[in-house]
Amino acid sequence: MFAHDQCRLTGTWAYMEVTYTFKKNDTVRCLVPIQIPGWATVCTVGYSFTVEVVQHDGTLLLSRSGPAGKAIVKAGDVDPAYQIVGGLSYSSRTTSDVIAVLEDARSNRRRIRVHYGDRETGRDWQERYGVEGTVGTSTGPTKIPLMIHSRRSFGGPGLLDDCIVRITTAGKNGSVLYLHPTYHV
Repeated sequence: MFAHDQCRLTGTWAYMEVTYTFKKNDTVRCLVPIQIPGWATVCTVGYSFTVEVVQHDGTLLLSRSGPAGKAIVKAGDVDPAYQIVGGLSYSSRTTSDVIAVLEDARSNRRRIRVHYGDRETGRDWQERYGVEGTVGTSTGPTKIPLMIHSRRSFGGPGLLDDCIVRITTAGKNGSVLYLHPTYHV
């Protein structure tokens, strides 16, 4: 019996593909999703193996142990999933200009309207719901920015801060606080 390992990364998840070959034509292929950092135990065809994701010196390593022995697969350099500013976790892809405007709106309790869109092209998605209010914070160990609709609200949707292409003050004639360089509708 032998195993072949491959790995790919998507955001904060690692996917390890393990192919076991037991006999000449008896092959089992498993795709194991694991949140970084973390581990998973997979049981298949009477066999089980464990996959663990660890970060070592800025490199992601996937370690597999099971009936075919141990293997370590280097997945590549790790990009942080988020950056912490003012106690809030923003996506690592959020620009510093957007973070500065959101932090200012949060600290001054200013009502704003965010426009979501494609961060590559600047095209506005024309969202209408959950995009106007004050910036608040979630609870828990990883605090994220929320859009709080009114003072009577107890919560709201999380901001897709890495997809913001425009920020204005709330109201019909809101002034522009941030505009993506290639913003268009």
